[in-house]
Formats: sequence, structure tokens, C-alpha cells
Amino acid sequence: MARSDAQRKATRAWNDANMATRYDRINLLVPKGQKEVIAEAAKRAGESISQYMLKAAQNRMQGEQD
Repeated sequence: MARSDAQRKATRAWNDANMATRYDRINLLVPKGQKEVIAEAAKRAGESISQYMLKAAQNRMQGEQD
């Protein structure tokens, strides 16, 4: 069933309000073509790009502590 414009607007408003209180945003610039490479790797891992990149950063930070 397709969502109405009102439902989409309400969902967006809820997401905007809750995302701002629960998450920090990081803008990441990558060389042309890398976004697709990263997206495919994330898809193979069964993760979103955000999840994939967060795990990569966490793994790197953990390695630097050892």
C-alpha cells in the first residue's frame, strides 16, 4: 500500500526530530567512484553505508589502541 503525502511528511518530521537528538552527522567526501565501491561492499556485508563506515572507523580506532 502506498503511503500518502501526509504520512510521508509525518514520517520525515519524526525522523528529523529524533535523528537530531540521537545521532551526530559526519559528512564524508570520497573520490569519484568510491561511493559505489563502498556501497557495494556494505551491501555484501548486509549493512547500510553508515553502518559499514562506522564499523570501519571503530576497527581502525581499536587497532590504533593496541
